[in-house]
Amino acid sequence: MEKEKRKEFWIIFLNICLALATIGLLGYIAYKNGYINLENILNTKSEKVEEEIDKTDTLTEKEAQKEEEKEPLETYEGDVVKASIPQEWKIVEYLDGKGTDMLPTYTSYKGLTGLEVFHKEDLILELKAAWGVGFVGCPKVYVFSDTSSEYIEEVEAMNAELSSKAEIVDYSNVTYTEIIWFGKYFRRVKTNLFFDNDITTESFDSPCQTAAISFPVLSFTTGDGETANAYFYTISETATTEQLKMLDKILNSMDLK
Repeated sequence: MEKEKRKEFWIIFLNICLALATIGLLGYIAYKNGYINLENILNTKSEKVEEEIDKTDTLTEKEAQKEEEKEPLETYEGDVVKASIPQEWKIVEYLDGKGTDMLPTYTSYKGLTGLEVFHKEDLILELKAAWGVGFVGCPKVYVFSDTSSEYIEEVEAMNAELSSKAEIVDYSNVTYTEIIWFGKYFRRVKTNLFFDNDITTESFDSPCQTAAISFPVLSFTTGDGETANAYFYTISETATTEQLKMLDKILNSMDLK
């Protein structure tokens, strides 16, 4: 009985092997004679994957379009500045010494000396031209996760010469938004903007006086023909999160006309 069962098992196994070999042989003959095109099969699978990717991209585009539909952007073009702004927002430019109280009055000025960004009646951002303003010492050091220890030591050594000490503000775990405003890279933390003191290094070393900004493309001239590019900014501390997010978009789009 056991011999007969073993014999039946091997007969079944042999038949299965023969059947598989026959199917493989028929498939090979069909492929060689052009009845089966593997490239078409593989391309079909590839096209299906691409279709899925296209669907994802389309969904992303639709989501972005919905965001724009919520607050459609319009192009603002002033005397000096251009930007993309939504409805209920506006930009006000001041020229030739107006819009600032940080310029000496004994000379005249030419160019953009003030700028304001409003949402409805709320003043969200103010930019004022400054000239002849200097600083002594470093009251605060803003330390991000990529701020170099060498920079901190340098500031501490400078303060020691002035018999003062800097307050270390730890921003190593803070959430910030990246902005490029008039060609200059900033990190916004709530209503404060920070920029790198030296863009040639990999570290982010923010200067002590963060309210004073110089832009690579924005400047004004004095009556003596001297070019100046120092501005002081203020972002409203009462601005909402949504207003600040929209301000980021406006500043990112802002450029010279």
